[in-house]
Amino acid sequence: MKRIVFIDPRERDDREFQHLRSMSPTSFSCIYHTVADYTVSFDITDTYTPLVEEIEAICNNLEDISIDGIIATNDYPGQSISCIVAHTLGLPGPNPQALLPLQDKYYARKVQNSVVPEATPVFETISSDKPCLQHVSLPCIVKPIKGAGSLGTMYIRSEAELDALSEIPHLYFQPLHDLLAEYTDYHMDDAGLLVEEYAPGTQVTVDGFIRNGSVSIIGIVDSEVDPYTLQFNHFSYPSQLPDAVQQRMHEIVTTLVQSSGLDNTFFNVECRYDTETDRITIIEMNTRMSSQFADMYEKVDGFHPYQVAIDIACGNTPQTTYRTGKHRHVKQFCIHTDADYFVEEVPTPHEKSVLYREFPDMRIEVEVEPGKRMSDCDNAVFIYGYTMVTLGGNDEDDCDCQFEYVRNRLRYRFSR
Repeated sequence: MKRIVFIDPRERDDREFQHLRSMSPTSFSCIYHTVADYTVSFDITDTYTPLVEEIEAICNNLEDISIDGIIATNDYPGQSISCIVAHTLGLPGPNPQALLPLQDKYYARKVQNSVVPEATPVFETISSDKPCLQHVSLPCIVKPIKGAGSLGTMYIRSEAELDALSEIPHLYFQPLHDLLAEYTDYHMDDAGLLVEEYAPGTQVTVDGFIRNGSVSIIGIVDSEVDPYTLQFNHFSYPSQLPDAVQQRMHEIVTTLVQSSGLDNTFFNVECRYDTETDRITIIEMNTRMSSQFADMYEKVDGFHPYQVAIDIACGNTPQTTYRTGKHRHVKQFCIHTDADYFVEEVPTPHEKSVLYREFPDMRIEVEVEPGKRMSDCDNAVFIYGYTMVTLGGNDEDDCDCQFEYVRNRLRYRFSR
């Protein structure tokens, strides 16, 4: 039995691990180690802890324990801590010298521009107190040079919106500053904000892993996203992009990952494809698994990415399959509102269990809690998002019909 340490686990991670163990009860055991959550707010005054000290404590605690692998699915700071601990203990994993600088979105853009310039948008850094654009034209995208999820990402259409940008507290960047100073020769740009040209088109996520220098692309997930609010509505797999476009994405992403210095890790690269110009543009590169898509690949392709992550962390050769799952298509629906409501009631465990009996491999993630506003819930997804539902079916229409049935039976009550 393999013994795994999971850094910064979330409810989804525990659910998928339980699912894996139900299929193979003796395959692995897991030790969870939680860390402060820096993904919800820029104000981390009450949660900031020097990560170097936390990493030293983790390594000391594991010194006399037989461990086969270290994994994480959340990149800030889970994935960063995971790679450092694995490297310190001599376990498989990416080199911190390669992974940590890629957590800086400006540095990641420079890497992209050096190897796949045709897929890299025009970009530059600015400070919120002097938001003057030198190279990027409006409209544009502005995001923190170190972000998490969609936190702080904005679509800017005018000079007035640019001038109104709020300053991000320096402390928010401190955890990454600490790690870069301790474990690499790289130092973050002090500007704070990355600005890049807006790339129109169909948005997708290219998922894969690299092991011993060899890149494997496991699939491409389509996204429906509002271009102005950047709110995701749903995700769909397999991708409906033409095969030739998907192959070009494979080649771009493979070149990028192999040139980045990464190894022995999952990755995901968000891209857009513009049908009018036939251009593929990289939105963002992440050095971790797309955990929210894990069961989507299982439903269609028949393998579970969490098992692949365990294999990579333990130095084993991952086994993947193609189109051997129970479903031909899968969609993940994001349910959200237009305002920051107070949450009165959410579906009960019994109500969800009734639905699970009808759809055994469905996933329902309720991300808000009764007694709180949506914005106060630690796991709230996207902009006033409160639930994600993942369903497999014969095709997209089949998934849509199932979702309407499920959504009508999920009882919520909100108030102003």
